[in-house]
Amino acid sequence: ESHPWLAIQKAWALALIGDLDRIEPTLQTPEKLLTLLKPTVEVKTMLGTIAAARAHCANRQGDTHSAAENAREALDLLPDCSSISQSIRSVSTSILGDASWINGNLEEATRAYTEAIRIGQEARNLHMIIIANSNLGDILMEQGQLHRAGDIYTKALQMAVRPDGQRSPLAGNLCVGLGRLAS
Repeated sequence: ESHPWLAIQKAWALALIGDLDRIEPTLQTPEKLLTLLKPTVEVKTMLGTIAAARAHCANRQGDTHSAAENAREALDLLPDCSSISQSIRSVSTSILGDASWINGNLEEATRAYTEAIRIGQEARNLHMIIIANSNLGDILMEQGQLHRAGDIYTKALQMAVRPDGQRSPLAGNLCVGLGRLAS
């Protein structure tokens, strides 16, 4: 209870390994504690990170309405003064893109992914830049903008290299996109 960041990070770890049922209970304790505190930049960052974790969880469960609602809440709360906050803003914006894409609003999804890329670049969050570019490439392909999609996949694939020179696991989606373009 005295270290809300630890509980929030635990919830994100659970989200990333797909243990979605344990996320909400893990977030409730820090959220109760934080809502009693003065809304400093750090408190807003933590509350925004909690909302983003909920958005991620809802997104993974296919609940686009809750995903978008929680992502918007995260964006309202998260200041843009630190790389952590900016990275979570990029995640939340990308989730808005996912919700728009699933609901068939490709233009809105394109805008969200483009913004997620911009925010990810500001935060120097290569992971989010690659994911948002991959999704943007998929949308462009769906819209018939094949050359643009190919350019995006190719540029993102060049970024998807680990420090040891091996391809990042994120390269898989990019390679699939390029393969679909080639077929």
